[in-house]
Amino acid sequence: MMPQPQQQQQQQQQAAAAAAAAAAAAAAAAAAAAAAAAAAAAVATAAAAAAAAAAAAVGSWGCWERWRL
Repeated sequence: MMPQPQQQQQQQQQAAAAAAAAAAAAAAAAAAAAAAAAAAAAVATAAAAAAAAAAAAVGSWGCWERWRL
């Protein structure tokens, strides 16, 4: 059986290791959330660009139709 001070030190080391692992997991989750937000922003930007291109194409077609008539 280990003496009390060594056992207490071992428990403190285990608690510190568990806290470090939890902090690393939280940091990984935050990084994943940031990556997901960046991906969502990229999708929204691409959708806005596609909508702008479609609006420009429709406007251009309307001008062409007016000129043709």
